[in-house]
Amino acid sequence: SLFAQNFSNGFEFYLPPYDSSAQRFMPEFPRQAIEDYVTIGPDGHFTSGGQPIRFWGMNMAYGACFPDKDKAPKIAARLRKMGVNLVRFTLMDSPWTDEEGTIFFGETTTQVLNFFNLDRLHFFVAELKKQGIYVDIVLHDTRTFKEGDGVLHADSIPQTAKAVNMFDRQMIALQKSYALQLLSPVNVYTGLSLAEDPVVAMIEITNENTLYGYWKSGWLRHFSEGGELTMRHVDTLDARWNAFLQTKYASQTELENTWNQSAGTGGQNDQVADGGFESGDPAANFSIELHDVAQATLTADADNPYEGQYCARVDVLNVTGTSWHIQFKQTGASLQVFKAYEISFAARCDGQRTIEVVASRDNAPYTWYGSSEVSLTEDWQEFSFTFIAPEDNDGQFRLGFQFLNQEGSYWFDNISLTDAGVTGLLPGESLADGNIARISYPERGDYSPHRVADNAEFYLSLQSDYFDTMYDYLKNDLGVKAGISGSNTLSGISDLYTVRNMDYMNEQEIWDYVQYPNGWSPDDWWVENRPMVADGWSTMQPLFGGMAMKGKPFVVSGYTHSFPNRYQVEMIPWLTAYGSLHSADGLAFYYYNDEPDAWTSDRVDGFYTLHRNTAIMALSPVYAQAYRQGLIAPAGQVYELEYSLPYLRALPLTDNSGRWGKFFPYDSRLAYMHDLRAGFDGTGLPDLDQLPPAPEDAFISDTEETTLDFEKGILKTIAPRFVSVCGALDENEVTAGPLTVKAANGFGAIGWLSLSDGPLSQSDESVLVVSSKVQNTGMVWDGVHTFHENWGSQPTQMFPLQLAIELQLDADYLQVYPLSETGAGGQPKIVTPTEPGVFVLSIDQSQEPTVWFGIEALTGTPAPETDKAEGIAIFPNPSIGSFLVSWPQASGMERLSLVSSGGRLLYTQEVKGYNSWKMSVPDLPEGVYFLKLRGREKVMVRKVVIQ
Repeated sequence: SLFAQNFSNGFEFYLPPYDSSAQRFMPEFPRQAIEDYVTIGPDGHFTSGGQPIRFWGMNMAYGACFPDKDKAPKIAARLRKMGVNLVRFTLMDSPWTDEEGTIFFGETTTQVLNFFNLDRLHFFVAELKKQGIYVDIVLHDTRTFKEGDGVLHADSIPQTAKAVNMFDRQMIALQKSYALQLLSPVNVYTGLSLAEDPVVAMIEITNENTLYGYWKSGWLRHFSEGGELTMRHVDTLDARWNAFLQTKYASQTELENTWNQSAGTGGQNDQVADGGFESGDPAANFSIELHDVAQATLTADADNPYEGQYCARVDVLNVTGTSWHIQFKQTGASLQVFKAYEISFAARCDGQRTIEVVASRDNAPYTWYGSSEVSLTEDWQEFSFTFIAPEDNDGQFRLGFQFLNQEGSYWFDNISLTDAGVTGLLPGESLADGNIARISYPERGDYSPHRVADNAEFYLSLQSDYFDTMYDYLKNDLGVKAGISGSNTLSGISDLYTVRNMDYMNEQEIWDYVQYPNGWSPDDWWVENRPMVADGWSTMQPLFGGMAMKGKPFVVSGYTHSFPNRYQVEMIPWLTAYGSLHSADGLAFYYYNDEPDAWTSDRVDGFYTLHRNTAIMALSPVYAQAYRQGLIAPAGQVYELEYSLPYLRALPLTDNSGRWGKFFPYDSRLAYMHDLRAGFDGTGLPDLDQLPPAPEDAFISDTEETTLDFEKGILKTIAPRFVSVCGALDENEVTAGPLTVKAANGFGAIGWLSLSDGPLSQSDESVLVVSSKVQNTGMVWDGVHTFHENWGSQPTQMFPLQLAIELQLDADYLQVYPLSETGAGGQPKIVTPTEPGVFVLSIDQSQEPTVWFGIEALTGTPAPETDKAEGIAIFPNPSIGSFLVSWPQASGMERLSLVSSGGRLLYTQEVKGYNSWKMSVPDLPEGVYFLKLRGREKVMVRKVVIQ
């Protein structure tokens, strides 16, 4: 769409990078002395000095963890003004930067710290502490071990040693050594070590790391088998696995009797109709599902079938960039929960391409059961993959093929869906000999449930041991006072089990993650560029769908929507609304900056950097106040799900989510309505019957404060002292309590915050923030998904929203102040009511270049103004195509007319009983016109300009 590309007539609004001034119409965040440790109260939430505390955070990455000392005090002060009271230090162990961006010194080892950078980190922490800002330290993120560390074949270990660092004992020792080096030295600027300083509120053992999740993605195999392990680590896991079995089972007989239950042959009960296409009519049983402008055809082909006389031919003629917009499918099969099925087929294409075969539910909620990508050539090949049905499915199964946005011709034959064969103990496997193989997660459907369950328990125990070992070292050996978390971006409740002994839980999500189709490249990248609020699925489901534990704090330690997604502004309203609903203890955005000295340029220079992104930062102080002060009510209903280890052992039978998914055994859309918490004190199955059903499109929180409507593309929150609206404002008239968006010209976010203790409708002073999207000057899009390396230059430009907003306030009139880049008030304009207590604000950011408006509610009679045109408000004016007219209800107007400058009547409409009317005038030439409102006793006239 046009909204997803560049815009013209943008306005500049450069937020000063070091501004810390207090202003009348901006929320205040006074410095709070940090003297007490952050602890956990009896209600399971963070406290400081006996008082509840919530954290509004920003991540600092790479070199931004070590800013120049002349800048650090000013950066810290500005963060406080933006509402920030937590800074998370991440990626400072990264190898992907120069010496100014890493905590390590030298290129041959990671056992020597860069003491220059450590000193700058200490200074920055001290300056943050002066501003009342706490810190969160990530101990292991992207550290890449070196040969100089004594790690054998270190350069062959991929994924920055994620997962491997959880079971390689040498790497665990190196992690402990690093923690000692980082946390134990005394910070000369505070007189305390990071281990004992109360400014350190949180410490994370490792970031985005899960051994169990890597198993779920099939990566715990050797490179030659499609995995991510060196042979040394394959052997280590194999030895630990066999030792685990030798402890668990007393004899070979006991093992055989357990694992060989349910073993049997497969290949029976094919449920695909005409999978060989011998009817000559593939459309009789298969179909092509198309969305948007996608085009594809399905025909029978008698030329070179794999078997028999016919095969099916699919010609993909036009793709959209979204893979599921074209699907070759058959539906109607039935599945039994926990049963393994095998999909087999033969295929070729007119080149070399990869396609994906997908098993899923064919109706809402379209549950994904499993998938497999296969590489096709011009020659016929046979393929198969096995999946386990996570639910009963009575005739609503979909077997589908997706073409991954590749046009061309594809041929299919011998498609089948049969019962899968199941193996227990393989021939020659011996407990005594220690030669029993670990199984790969994608192959689990080929093995008996007990064998799969033992594999699951093995990885869960290894991962649990890692976290417990590191926790014990940090607390008992190093004397760390801060709360400790295990990891984040976990793959579901099984992963959550492994961090159950930590002090608090943390999670992360990114919407519209930047994709590199051919490996990392500054030029070859793309984003989907779609709004989450209209998607039907959101990151709130994996964040808040059940990864919080009962009785423990929960923190979102990293969250963002990638730039240049044109709908990025929605990220803060989303997280504020649902973080509040779920009583989250901290919300941190990813990330503020990633350079040590790039703090002042007026240019967005990265996919994830926020400090120069006015569209996002403008929202921060208003939404931070709403969150930190608890203005949005927590959920009224908290559902606690108690899980047991036997239940978790069996979850691979139903968990098809992979490494980067989140598996919950229920509809995670419940998170839009209620709080969901996990526990691990269960003895059997979790009580899923207590959970209510989730609706399809519109979700209302049980507090009735937050409403999400995917169909309309609107998210709104209505609290007594705070209102938020974001989404497709140009496609809907949106009422959110005392605020109504009557008209708009684009997607955006609006927040309205009372600056007094009373509700908005009675607030003497309040602030309104209006934001949409930002671009660099000269940023050149190629379509709607990428601009390659054409990032543009300074200055940034904001999209000028044009809005008609109706506010309900107990006042005789308003004074509305456009605020400057520091939040200082400008010359106010007087707004009089259209009826008692109802005011219409006409905002045109191309004419009033600001994102903030201070609102003062007053009683009495305002001084007369000469430009109010007798009470008529027209928005926008000048107008293109349409405009909204409003007038005082008490004026008694009955007819609306539009007259040319020469006096010719162009339009007339009876408006008796109304106080506003939207006029559509798409065909009028540019010029000046007169709008007349006529009542029984008076006529009001105002000029309107058509462009």
